[in-house]
Formats: sequence, structure tokens, C-alpha cells
Amino acid sequence: MAVSATERIVNLALFLASAHRPVSATEISLSVAGYPRDQNEAAFNRMFERDKDDLRAAGLVITIDRSGDVESYRFDPDATYADAVEQIYRTV
Repeated sequence: MAVSATERIVNLALFLASAHRPVSATEISLSVAGYPRDQNEAAFNRMFERDKDDLRAAGLVITIDRSGDVESYRFDPDATYADAVEQIYRTV
């Protein structure tokens, strides 16, 4: 069964949020449900760029690590996640 674009983007967000280190596009293409295994590299790159744009539009900050031979991606947790929610109790 094919994965919808929405599900693929959610899968990408969950994968990046759970990554303990920056991950390459190749790791993403092999690990995230919704990126077809038989897809050529150019098609994957277009899809991945659109998905990153959608996540950024939703307020998630994706950083690119260019320190190695291959670009790697991760969420910036300090910029992405909201501050702690303060719970306010009201008496009724």
C-alpha cells in the first residue's frame, strides 16, 4: 500500500526528531516510510526538498551539517520545540 504525502512527511518528522545525530539523505531514503526504494536519486531529492520545505513551513527547524563528505540533517531542538507548557489551575 502506498504511503500518502502527509504520512511520509509525518514519518520524516518523527525520524528526524528521534535521531541522536545528523542523518544523511541516503539514510532517510532507506529508513523513512514513503520514499520508494526503486525511486531514482533526482526524484528522491525533489520529494525530499518539498518535504523539508513543508516541515519548515510548519515551524520545524532543520539544520544541515556540512562538516563531513555528505550533508546530514537534524532538527534544531532549541529552535524547533516550544517552551514548557505552564499549567494553570482554576477553581470553579
